[in-house]
Amino acid sequence: MTPRMSSVLVLTAAALVGAEAAAQSPRRVAFRAQADVPEEGLRLRVMPEARPVGMPPPRIHTYRNPAGETFEMMAPRDHWFAAQFRGRWEDRDGARLTLAAVGPMLPERWPRPHVLAEEFRQAMAEARPPERPEEWRAWAEAWAGAQMEGPPSNLSPTPRVAQARLFTYAGDRPLRRGVAFRVRPNAFGVDPDRWFFVLLEFPGRVDVRTLEMEIPRSLLGGIAAVARPTAPPPGAAPDAAGADGASAALQASRQRAIDSIRGLPGWS
Repeated sequence: MTPRMSSVLVLTAAALVGAEAAAQSPRRVAFRAQADVPEEGLRLRVMPEARPVGMPPPRIHTYRNPAGETFEMMAPRDHWFAAQFRGRWEDRDGARLTLAAVGPMLPERWPRPHVLAEEFRQAMAEARPPERPEEWRAWAEAWAGAQMEGPPSNLSPTPRVAQARLFTYAGDRPLRRGVAFRVRPNAFGVDPDRWFFVLLEFPGRVDVRTLEMEIPRSLLGGIAAVARPTAPPPGAAPDAAGADGASAALQASRQRAIDSIRGLPGWS
């Protein structure tokens, strides 16, 4: 083997080792790209190169009664998730950020595994948002579909965020963190009593220390106002019973279509 060939082999081996080390090094997470949520009047920061992907489609179950009529039902959690979902952004590595407008807790008892949209609305009319620590834990675990590891910790407020909490979930593949926050009164046109929740999920290795530093610094620090969409003129929308003559099934189908594109470009 010539000296030149030996040098090439050494350089190639060094490059392979370097590439392997880079692939195994933990990811350093940052929140730099802007994402607008016009329906809530919010602007937040997401991971660089993250793109809106919309809500995952729920599983629809079709039932038929003795009279031959068909009914579309979903699992209660799917109804609940869609009602609070406000957007999801995902990057090419599979890391994603999901935003929720925190609403009533998911009731534990249901008459059957799948329910009609109207049954769900009636059940939720008596439910209320989480308040006590154990209620927040139940809400956060239901939203992520994962168990928490210990109680949430308080995060420092920012010029626009009045209160924030960090939720840590068990397990590391994917690694999950949750961030609940509410804005300061009169900071901008968002209800200061309303809580929002950001669920962060990372399939690969993550530099956890950097992540937990960036959450208050760039995620919460990047929250700002954005213009809300113009409200439709009075009487323009059909009433809850379907003034345009649409059936309940069609109304439910329309709502699923709306939920599926919520958070995508052009949504308002």
